[in-house]
Amino acid sequence: MNSANFVLTEFSEVRIAPVRYSSWAATYTYRAIFPHKVHQPSLWPATLGSMIRVLVTLSPLMYRQAIALSIHRNRPGLVDVRIAPPEAMEAELLSFQPHLLVHNDEHGGLVLIPEPLIRAVPYRIEVLYSDGMDARLSADGRITELRDASTEDLLEAVDKAASLADREETLG
Repeated sequence: MNSANFVLTEFSEVRIAPVRYSSWAATYTYRAIFPHKVHQPSLWPATLGSMIRVLVTLSPLMYRQAIALSIHRNRPGLVDVRIAPPEAMEAELLSFQPHLLVHNDEHGGLVLIPEPLIRAVPYRIEVLYSDGMDARLSADGRITELRDASTEDLLEAVDKAASLADREETLG
């Protein structure tokens, strides 16, 4: 066999800490599903002085964990990723004040959150539960439909949110 057909996978332990609305804590072993593509730091927004905040409130839990791990692994040291169940979204939006929110669409969501509270988040990815993994990206007052959204689409939104957070820090 040709060695070019093989992909090296890596394993890592991730500790999920207890949160105030839950008493669970567990250690999970994740395995890379897709070939790991390392992004060069020069591709990331320059001069990031602080971490950006990303809140992931997707349901089911496995989706939340997979999205959070993907962001954390592909943008190490640049993001503070928090997961919460949809029913805790309102409280987390108020306390965590994320730059990017990844959440269920209103039809797939379990809890309705006041629209002004969601609109206060500058970048939002709304996962549309349909036949595929379509998503709607809301950023800078524009809405973009993402057909069969990919990890690259997610990371691009993280990078744009990081750029916004960096501008806010420079102005503030």
